[in-house]
Amino acid sequence: MAATATELFDMILVLQHYPDILDQMLCNIDLQFIGKDGNVDSIKEKSLPRYQLEFLCLLGAPIVFPVCTFFLKNPLLRRMAIKGDLILKHRNFGIRAQRTITDRVYNSSRHLLYLCYGTGVNPRPHIEALMQMMEIEFSYNALLTDHASDINEPHFPMFKSLFNNEAGPPVEITFGQN
Repeated sequence: MAATATELFDMILVLQHYPDILDQMLCNIDLQFIGKDGNVDSIKEKSLPRYQLEFLCLLGAPIVFPVCTFFLKNPLLRRMAIKGDLILKHRNFGIRAQRTITDRVYNSSRHLLYLCYGTGVNPRPHIEALMQMMEIEFSYNALLTDHASDINEPHFPMFKSLFNNEAGPPVEITFGQN
């Protein structure tokens, strides 16, 4: 099934109404990028084409789609969703970039907590796995404290700018087995 970043995000948002499927889909969405020739482009760590990085940057965007990171099956794609724009801008990965990455993982984790709220799905193992993969640490208890204040907000920041014109090119999405 082909989908833009916005359509993928819409599918993920609906999952909060289907907790059993939500739990199954975490780290289980496989993306395949379709090239201009109509064939599936391979995903190689050292040479992701710009259009793949740009799509992944949309999925990891701090305000728009950050929760999508937790649904990607491929660890490389998860990493690139969080730091792909830093690679595109040719930034070195010093202390400032590492802080940006930590903030993004923290923000994405808050969004996942919000998405799982009231569903019975435990997001903690997925949050801790992403922290380990990105080689960062923050307090899970601080995250829970922020989450408690998030759910008391009348309009959680997750929903402030969902629909923009940066939907990106369609990608092929498959749903695999955990």
